[in-house]
Amino acid sequence: GDIDPKVMERKIKNSFSDMKNSNHATPVSRLIPDNNNTRIANVRDKEIASNSVEIYYLQRQLGAVTTEERKAQLIDWMVRLMFNHNASRHLLDPLTKLLGLSMREDWITSLRKASVFHADFSVNDKKAAFVELNRIIRYYANFGFEEETLKTAKEELLALNENNYKERDSILSAPIASRIVGTLLNGAVFVDDDYDYAMAKKLLGEISLDEVNKRYREIVADRDRVIVFMGSDGKKVSKEEAEKLITQGEKEVEVKAEKSKRTVELPPRPSKCAKIVENKFDKENGIYHYTLENNVSVDFKPTTLKKNEVFFSAISQGGDSIIPIEELDNLHKAAKWVVSSIPGKMSSDEMETFLAGKKLSYDFGIERYYEIISGGSSSADLETLLHLISLQIKEPKIDMNVARQLRNRLFSQLIEMERNPGYRFEKAVSNFYYRDNPRILFDSNESIEKLDTQKMLTLFKEKFSDMNHFHFILVGDTTPEKVEKLISCYLGNLSVSHRTEHYDPNPYPYRKGKQHFTGAYNSSNIANINLKYRTILPYSVHTAAVINALQSILTIRLRKHIREEKSGTYGIGVSCNLIREMKDTLLCDVGFAADPARRDELVKAVKQSISEFVKEGPTPKEIAEMKKVFDVEFEQMKQMNGYWLTMLQLTAKYDTPLEAYLNIDKEVNSVTREEIQDIAQKIFSGDLLISERVPEQKMQK
Repeated sequence: GDIDPKVMERKIKNSFSDMKNSNHATPVSRLIPDNNNTRIANVRDKEIASNSVEIYYLQRQLGAVTTEERKAQLIDWMVRLMFNHNASRHLLDPLTKLLGLSMREDWITSLRKASVFHADFSVNDKKAAFVELNRIIRYYANFGFEEETLKTAKEELLALNENNYKERDSILSAPIASRIVGTLLNGAVFVDDDYDYAMAKKLLGEISLDEVNKRYREIVADRDRVIVFMGSDGKKVSKEEAEKLITQGEKEVEVKAEKSKRTVELPPRPSKCAKIVENKFDKENGIYHYTLENNVSVDFKPTTLKKNEVFFSAISQGGDSIIPIEELDNLHKAAKWVVSSIPGKMSSDEMETFLAGKKLSYDFGIERYYEIISGGSSSADLETLLHLISLQIKEPKIDMNVARQLRNRLFSQLIEMERNPGYRFEKAVSNFYYRDNPRILFDSNESIEKLDTQKMLTLFKEKFSDMNHFHFILVGDTTPEKVEKLISCYLGNLSVSHRTEHYDPNPYPYRKGKQHFTGAYNSSNIANINLKYRTILPYSVHTAAVINALQSILTIRLRKHIREEKSGTYGIGVSCNLIREMKDTLLCDVGFAADPARRDELVKAVKQSISEFVKEGPTPKEIAEMKKVFDVEFEQMKQMNGYWLTMLQLTAKYDTPLEAYLNIDKEVNSVTREEIQDIAQKIFSGDLLISERVPEQKMQK
């Protein structure tokens, strides 16, 4: 961390130099003996929200101290990447019983690791899915991976090696400390970044397909394995039955599947780029404001806060608040289904191949009040990011295989979520508090069946095909010259009209006054309690600072009183949110878990603590501590690109001067006891909903 080594050396000597080691016994070996057979575990819980199976292939693993051992680590990594690349293709098979498929590495102890194959499935497809998983595992043992997949994996790892090296000076202290501790635990060598970068680059170039396929076969031939079935059906799979299903899956592998090959590439860059008709530079804050020929506006903040990182965002008013009720469900699913289907003529596995070696991601979302496009990339991949976002806007589609997969996943998730006490309670509270408002939707078998892909695509196009009401933001490690060139070509060619967007600011009707809702849903002996306070409070940046101070101080005070003095809960927190879009509605939640037998006592104690807080206000010490913590956190936040992205998003959403948000530290440090007390009185005298989720058996008694 940020400390003088000589100062730290003195601290270490002062703290530890007088300690003596009186234990001279030989250390016990931390190696776990091999157990060369198959073990089965069936994990059942009413609250498990998914059904899955994992196969753990266990191996001893000491840390890398030689070049060959480092190469072996990279080969293992490539095995996982290549299996996962092919997994996405298997999931699009119309006949698959799998809802999820992946391979990962887990460390069981510091000296024993596991290669883990994971599969998700619907509750009624357990055995068929397990057979299919083992058929896929055996397929690659029999026929191996392909040269094309090796090339993709190499590109991805080489790019990761490059990006990590570029970002080495931006890494926080904690990950470096974890890495040092990890090398000590497993007997590895801590390698200099420059050396490791050069070594990994050289070794990745040398790894052959034969080496990768050999390693994969070694992994799946290991007899030291554990199979874990997780779910809620309570039906156990015995070792004998599992081994029969494994054999069945392996026998179903007969012939090698032929993959169609075609060149994967994006359409060419637009031949004609738009002009930038306005270019303003905010010298004080270092921000460029552009207006393009098609009236699209772009804000760009160049930074070197984190090397090789660029964030992207686009925001428009609208959302789902003005959409007819009958269209809501299709609208809520539209963005995910369209983005998962990949734009243009590419398939999802072709896109995965194309993106190998590139560091980027993006998403489209439709919220209650806004449409949002978000993304990020390395500095070198910014053009590809903007190209893909442009293509997603111009050529959206819904792939029928992707739609089938997502629909099946929704059916499966619904079955499991209905077993989840938290989900069922959330539905019940929502229906009570908002009086069964038809705009608040929860999935059902009928609603999932009715989802219409054509309507989804139409709604997506309505929301994202017209860009004049979107505000675009870029923050990160790139140059104005590059940004100007890219936005001219990829954003300047987006279609626009003179349409304006708005949202409905009216809150959903709710039960006013003091309300109490108790539901017997928990399958364990615990009560989850929440106090939701609600009022109207006109927004200002200073008011937001006061609310932030209130929730910070009150959280610590309640933690001390309820957790430490009364030993009533492991944790309690206060969370406040002033929703400007909803006519300045302020919501404050106080949530905690407790012994059901003490819930009345603790709710009373919480309300009493809040009353005392309103009456007396915070102490000078509490305010000083809050400001001290905020100053440290604020200084850290300012060193992150996400801080600047958020500031520019707020300015775009509310048309508030940027300086108002950038000076939030001054606002916080000017907060007074009287201001906190005044807002506390307003919020805690407002409407109140107390919701309690208690154990089933307690309510029956």
